[in-house]
Amino acid sequence: MNTLLQDLRFAVRMLRKTPGVSAIAILTLALSIGANATLFTWFKAAVLRPLPGAADTGRLVTMNGVLGERGGLSNNYPGFVYFREHASVFSGLTGYELIFLNLGSEGQPEVVSAGIVSGNYFDVLGVRLARGRGFLTDEDATPDTHPVAVISDSLWRRRFGAEPGIIGKAITLNRHPFTIIGVAPAQFAGTYGGLAQEIWVPFMMQSQVVPDADLLKGGFGFQIMGRLSPGKGIAEAQAEMHLLAHQFAETRPDTLRGYDVRVYPLYQSERGIQSSIAQVLPILMGICGLVLLIACSNVANLLLARSLARRKEVALRLALGATRMRLARQMLTESFLLAALGGATGLLLALLTRDSLYALLPPFGTSFAFDLRIDGWVLGFTIAATLFTGFLFGMAPVLQASRADVGATLKNEASSVAGGFRKSFLRNGLVVSQIALSLVALVCAGLFLRTLELALRANPGFTIARAQLADVDLSLNGYDQARGREFFRRAQETLSSVPGVEAVSISSYVPLGLSGGGNSRRVTVEGYTPGPRENEIQHIVTDTIGPGYLRTMGIPLAAGREFTARDDENAPGVAVVNESMAHRYWPGQDAVGKRLMVGGKWQEVVGVAREIKYRVLDESPSPAMYLPAWQNYSPQMTLVVRTMGEPGAVWPAAERALRQLDSTLPLAQVATLAEHARSSFFLQRAASLLLSAFGLLALTLSAAGLYGVMSFSVNQRMHELGIRVALGAQPARIMRLVLGQGLLLTLGGVALGLAGALALGRVLSSMLLGLNVADPLTFASVTLLLAAVALVACVFPARRATRVDPVITLRHE
Repeated sequence: MNTLLQDLRFAVRMLRKTPGVSAIAILTLALSIGANATLFTWFKAAVLRPLPGAADTGRLVTMNGVLGERGGLSNNYPGFVYFREHASVFSGLTGYELIFLNLGSEGQPEVVSAGIVSGNYFDVLGVRLARGRGFLTDEDATPDTHPVAVISDSLWRRRFGAEPGIIGKAITLNRHPFTIIGVAPAQFAGTYGGLAQEIWVPFMMQSQVVPDADLLKGGFGFQIMGRLSPGKGIAEAQAEMHLLAHQFAETRPDTLRGYDVRVYPLYQSERGIQSSIAQVLPILMGICGLVLLIACSNVANLLLARSLARRKEVALRLALGATRMRLARQMLTESFLLAALGGATGLLLALLTRDSLYALLPPFGTSFAFDLRIDGWVLGFTIAATLFTGFLFGMAPVLQASRADVGATLKNEASSVAGGFRKSFLRNGLVVSQIALSLVALVCAGLFLRTLELALRANPGFTIARAQLADVDLSLNGYDQARGREFFRRAQETLSSVPGVEAVSISSYVPLGLSGGGNSRRVTVEGYTPGPRENEIQHIVTDTIGPGYLRTMGIPLAAGREFTARDDENAPGVAVVNESMAHRYWPGQDAVGKRLMVGGKWQEVVGVAREIKYRVLDESPSPAMYLPAWQNYSPQMTLVVRTMGEPGAVWPAAERALRQLDSTLPLAQVATLAEHARSSFFLQRAASLLLSAFGLLALTLSAAGLYGVMSFSVNQRMHELGIRVALGAQPARIMRLVLGQGLLLTLGGVALGLAGALALGRVLSSMLLGLNVADPLTFASVTLLLAAVALVACVFPARRATRVDPVITLRHE
């Protein structure tokens, strides 16, 4: 212990002796460790602990129903009940879904995010309520009999002022009375993939909270989570659910042919935003890890330079009997002290920056629920990163000291004419690695920036500019179908009369959003014979739209007409299909006038619309169709308002006009169509911004490292350069000599970096929206940028080398 304290005191003196070098090293480590700690905090929240407040989350899994190769069916209540009664691999199964409720009936309406859940929800999750209780078995048995609710801690504090007597208090949800029976713990905010929920109500109260759903009757529309029994794994769960899904499908062969259930780890839930973040975080952490390695190389070179200045001290200590192991321990102590200071500062940076990444996430209509506390996971990671970096960059001076020639050093023979490039192998190798790693980071950033550029320039098939969106859910205010249709008709008429409004319509799904690509409807096409691999009943992406929607969105028609106000509930059923659907089912024919069956009713095709992008900008064309809203009522619609100028100047007047129709109706997800469309590639946008920041940091560190090595090399070769000048070497020759050394280092790093970037590019291919992973423009631009920065870093030491005075240099030697 006394030896350790002695080493620490000596390390502190050495750091204070060279405050400039120490400050640069600490700042370099703080930035790189801090960035890694920030990303790990998000990794912990999205992957390691995706459900704070629940017990033993490692045994929780999610599952999703799929139909053949198409997938995306979610689950339904009869299937959930069947699985709950027959599954043996789980100790419990619970169902849940995200909904939105109108809280309160007086004053300004407030839309709150909520969960409609099975009665065993809190029991299966292992969530212990902070106040009151969860749902009882009776409250999950019969519909419409138990209007009870559990609220979140945040809602309890925000809306009810943390009232101690909250249990038993009545609240109004969608104009229906409910009784609060419990308050969730502060850290628990639901199970919907990182999106916070503030109220939970039982499935059996569906008619009050989502009256137009057919959840209990068999409609698809919620998620299932299970807790694995002790000793059971995901593979066993998948095998059993595969068998049970086929057994359940046999009870409904007409609609569930090919039905299956897939089981996922908790962090791979297909709802919310958690799985998307979990997808991109490993890439970001990998690049950030490269930045950490570059920082280690940089600090290692700083310590190598400082150790050379201490070579006589090292030689003298060795001559006086100190062992090389004792010197190595002293040097590593200095390195670990530097790393500890850098790690502590980096942890502080992580604490300050962790919440800033929320700004990169798209709006979801609710707050986010990620556990971003600096807890034991983050502290452990930071300590491990600190120890790793301290050892990594600390070994460079240790290796150099282990090869020290005591006799030559004490005779002042450490720098000789032959001492240039060949004796700097370790320092040069570190610089080459820095350049290679920074090129990999910059190429990754460049690929995402190119993807973002292509996305912004892509043609989605509709006009994005000058359009405003607002979601309306009439079920929150208890509208029936007749009142709902009348409201939407009056809303279109009222908004159309607002000055500055060019066109207005409604839609059940606006393309390029975050909801996964619209609804899928079962369709039977008259006269079409399915192929051997097709189901007799086709499933087609369907959008329910109001009159004039195609014109409002700027979607051209290839044939026929779009819907008008005359296509109401009393008119014959009609549909508009896109070109892909027309070509698939009526190749070489005019699709207008053809018939298809949707929901048991025949619809006549009255128009063919041009192709648009529904989900992502690089998707291939696929069949889709539109149905008229007046014939297919839904209380949840999006108002689409096309304006003559900027939407921001017109929307306040439009919103006031809507309030005159119903002052208590809340509006949600109010945004421009441009903002809405950008959310479809928010991962690429977030990745490009973060990777650009990491790439620039890597470039800066690499340039600083190259400059430091070249400056050190010039200092070491002063005697050699002085002789060259004395023998007649011109400044241009000296300049080329030094720049050539820097060029060799740069070329070596570029070669290694290009190989690494090509290998890593294949990992990124799924997120590049169709961009070639070996995009020539990106690779060429990054290589030229790196070469230019390297040239600048070498020029200043080279210019100093040309001003060597041979008389002074040789006299000093």
